[in-house]
Amino acid sequence: MSAMLTARDQSAAYSMLDLIQGAVVTQAISVAAKLDIAGVLGEGPLPSDEIAERVGSDPEATRRLLRVLVG
Repeated sequence: MSAMLTARDQSAAYSMLDLIQGAVVTQAISVAAKLDIAGVLGEGPLPSDEIAERVGSDPEATRRLLRVLVG
């Protein structure tokens, strides 16, 4: 059995990856909406730590959330 993926297998793998990434982004948008991050940023850009403080969330989790949203 060859270690190389066929074009069909690669296509299926990329399709699955697209679905997973789409679900992650959808969840990130939902969390950002629930935390009202857009409302906090309505006054202008802020560091992620400041955003976390204003919305009452964990600073590291907020940083990761923002990275998903901009990526």
